[in-house]
Amino acid sequence: MNIVIMGPPGAGKGTICEKLIKDYDYTLISAGDLLREEKASGSDLGKEIASIIDEGNLVPDGMITTIILSVLDDNEDNSFLVDGYPRTIRQGNSLDNMMDVSKVIWLNVSEETTIKRNLNRGKTSNRPDDANEEVIKERIKNYNETSAPLKDFYEDKIIEIDGEGTPDEVYELIKNKI
Repeated sequence: MNIVIMGPPGAGKGTICEKLIKDYDYTLISAGDLLREEKASGSDLGKEIASIIDEGNLVPDGMITTIILSVLDDNEDNSFLVDGYPRTIRQGNSLDNMMDVSKVIWLNVSEETTIKRNLNRGKTSNRPDDANEEVIKERIKNYNETSAPLKDFYEDKIIEIDGEGTPDEVYELIKNKI
């Protein structure tokens, strides 16, 4: 069973993914981690990615889809947990062509909580996109404009979860639904 986990930046997707991987042995595909790895590599692609994400913007669909596809090709026989992809309807169509998405966990978190969590994470993560409230607000705006339509796209696969609680509380809600 392949699961996509969605929610605004700082919704707790990474924390929930760690718990799901530990308990259910999924192979994680984290779009954010893959982009940060490429950025850190210093490659030309990494520099291009840095200039985009450091401003709180989304990388172009084709760029991230190519990166995701390469991970899927390397691990074809696994069950996947996908974090941070798709972010657009176009990416949703691409993902559906790459794998069978069984369920989409949609974490609902308020803008206030999102900002607070990102700023807290920014203190320890060395991620410039988490340390600046204006960049966080831009990321939230981008998420609301481009990712929210995916709720209708995945309508029959969505499991909506209140993401405002502690990580353990949210995880229990998810376990009870999957």
